[in-house]
Formats: sequence, C-alpha cells, structure tokens
Amino acid sequence: RILPQSGQLFIRAFECAELHATSNVNEVAGFDVSLFNEFSPCGSSTLINLGGYTLNPLSEPVLAFDFCFTKPDFAANEKTIEIRGTRPGMLHGLVAWFQLCVDDNNTVDNSPWRPGNHWSHEVCLLKAPRPLKPGETVHVQVTHDMKTFSFEMVET
Repeated sequence: RILPQSGQLFIRAFECAELHATSNVNEVAGFDVSLFNEFSPCGSSTLINLGGYTLNPLSEPVLAFDFCFTKPDFAANEKTIEIRGTRPGMLHGLVAWFQLCVDDNNTVDNSPWRPGNHWSHEVCLLKAPRPLKPGETVHVQVTHDMKTFSFEMVET
C-alpha cells in the first residue's frame, strides 16, 4: 500500500505588508538601496518560514495540482490557473501549501492559516504590490517536475 495515497497543492492570494517589506527595501538609514531589490526573491517563488506573520487572505484557495500517488503515471506539468479576489486589499503575494490524504481516514494539511502550523511555505511576493478587488482575476503560472514546484504571477 502506498502512503500517502494522494496530494493536492493549493495557492491563495494574500496581503501582508510586513512580509513584503522583508524582501523589498528602498531606503536604509537615509541611503537609497533600491537597486539591490534586483536580487530580491520577489517575482518568483521561494521557501519562506511564515511564523510570526499574519497573512490576510484575499481569495479562496485554488487547486493547482491534484496528485494520485497510487498510479505512477503522472508526469511533469505546467499550466496557468486563475485566482479570483474575494476580499479587497493590497495583493502582496501568493502562498502555496499541500494537503496529503494519508489513507481513507487521515489527512495532513500545512495551510498557513492552520493554527500551530510550523512548516515553511513556497511564497511568491510581487515585485510591486497592487490592489486586488473582489471578482478581479490574477493568472498564475504553476509548474512541477515531479520533484519540485514553482509558481509566479503572469500578466495577461
């Protein structure tokens, strides 16, 4: 028997100015350091420990990938998904998490909104935060190679 049996990868839009400020700095002690933002992880996904940050969700979770581990015929995949705003706010980034179905009765979920969560998460901070309104859609390119995954917001 294969455990876990299946897994799902979810992505959600969020607002968190405090987190965004850790990766995008314009001025320090009166000096313009904005040119260093070129080396910031903003714009592509990277692993971040979200402990201590409060993420304000701006969308519902969107299923990016659904894996069945009992059938070893899945292959690398790349696609564009749509995330629709459900609350108004400043879109600072996107966060991904997984849910594993261990067996018929047990699941493991590392959602950043789960109380007591200690996992790090794949996060894509926007280079330039922007307002997101309810009903507005953003497009996200998601990719996996059966070992790793990445995602980024794409302009359409």
